[in-house]
Amino acid sequence: MKVLFTQNVKNVAQIGDIKDVADGYARNFLFPREFARLADKESQKLSEKLKASHMAQIALQKAQAEKISEKIKDLNIAIEKEANPEGHLYGSVSAEDISEALKNAGYEVLAESINLESHIKETGEFDIEIELAPEVISKIKVTVKAKSE
Repeated sequence: MKVLFTQNVKNVAQIGDIKDVADGYARNFLFPREFARLADKESQKLSEKLKASHMAQIALQKAQAEKISEKIKDLNIAIEKEANPEGHLYGSVSAEDISEALKNAGYEVLAESINLESHIKETGEFDIEIELAPEVISKIKVTVKAKSE
């Protein structure tokens, strides 16, 4: 079944793409969630319009992300967690913790944008990558300290 995608669907299609998909996938997943609609004669015109709108939106998001990236590139975030005397944390520091610390510092960064290979489980200083937009990656320093009693 040929469908016109009206939303981005990760690893499947971008807004404005016209693709063949399985009938069941279209009826049971794409159509109910309004991610796509049945492609017809008018779909090509709508496809071009959706793609142009999407590209303009991406350009705006990239410009905003570059501004934020410039502001946070030398930022050092400190996070305190309980730890044993050897510096191993009782728990871990996750992307959500870093996102919350950035929010407290005045920067709205989604946890999904923070590239952590695994949770931080010891004290120290870590370089963390943040993907603010496609092609806009910034690095910050996160210092994890043992919580003082």
